[in-house]
Amino acid sequence: MASRGTSYRFSCRAKGFTLVELLVVITIIGILIALLLPAVQSAREAARRTQCVNNLKQIALAALNHESTFRQFPTGGWGSAWVGDPDRGPSVDQPGGFFYNILPFVEQEAVYRLGSGYTDFGTDQKNYAQQAAQTPIAAFSCPSRRRPQAVVVSGSKSLCNLTVSSGMRWFHSDYAANAGDYYYEWDANQPSSCSWPTTGSIFNTTLTAQATGISFQQSRIGIDDIADGTSNTYMVGEKYLDSNRYTTGDDPGDDDPYTSGAALDTHRWTFYDPNDATNSAYYQPSQDRNNIQLPRAFGSAHASGFHVAFCDGSARAISYSIDRLVHRYLGNRRDRQPIDSSKF
Repeated sequence: MASRGTSYRFSCRAKGFTLVELLVVITIIGILIALLLPAVQSAREAARRTQCVNNLKQIALAALNHESTFRQFPTGGWGSAWVGDPDRGPSVDQPGGFFYNILPFVEQEAVYRLGSGYTDFGTDQKNYAQQAAQTPIAAFSCPSRRRPQAVVVSGSKSLCNLTVSSGMRWFHSDYAANAGDYYYEWDANQPSSCSWPTTGSIFNTTLTAQATGISFQQSRIGIDDIADGTSNTYMVGEKYLDSNRYTTGDDPGDDDPYTSGAALDTHRWTFYDPNDATNSAYYQPSQDRNNIQLPRAFGSAHASGFHVAFCDGSARAISYSIDRLVHRYLGNRRDRQPIDSSKF
């Protein structure tokens, strides 16, 4: 027992972190986050690339089912002044292009049928065509670029069989059909007036006969027409876009609806000539860039390359540095050029 007068002293030191210790902990956490973020972003992009490839496989399967049903791949339609019409069949009388024609084969027949049975060029028919044009189709959008959505169309537009109004919205596909390695001005070869033409009366068949792809203006290409083999011929791939105009509707390769006929929005080419560098540059596959328009080229938002589905239904990534002649050959269904698979 302590004697009277004995005193006790207790330590009153506060428990906790000093400022220096707190700063060290914050620094460590920051370093860990910096190390983890690229891995997380890489994993997310890998998942987006996988989804993009799956989209292309779905599109390719739809086109192959279309070919099996109608003995031809989806036609390219007439031109950018026209959109699809459900009453005009799957062949040369159909003004709508590749993506419009595969709608029934991607479980979107209800969208395809909008406007069916209504008077040609009537208000009802044109309003339903506008409704179809603004309906987002998830399988036609690359998740690395943008979500499926209809965007306001910039500038003036004049379409024959679709209601055009101020502030209208259209959905644009991130993919494009292979039109071949030979380009000509499609719009100059479409009907000059908004009336149904007699088949063959206004289309320059000499020009269309020179097209070398799978889907192009008034195309009727079947499996048997692919002389180079289905595994050596592009069917559909990602299209290049100006990355500053994803949602503006004013990129020349992204200003018409996905339901439109033969247009830069729905088709791309693989032209290359080593002696014509200026013209060849328009077809160079590239990653999307700000304020650069290449409306005839394949490309994507992915850093490593763009994805393509071949006519056998397979899909794979293609490097932006692919040998340009090989790229051209893969776009031509009938050039009979040998393909070196190590160069793409």
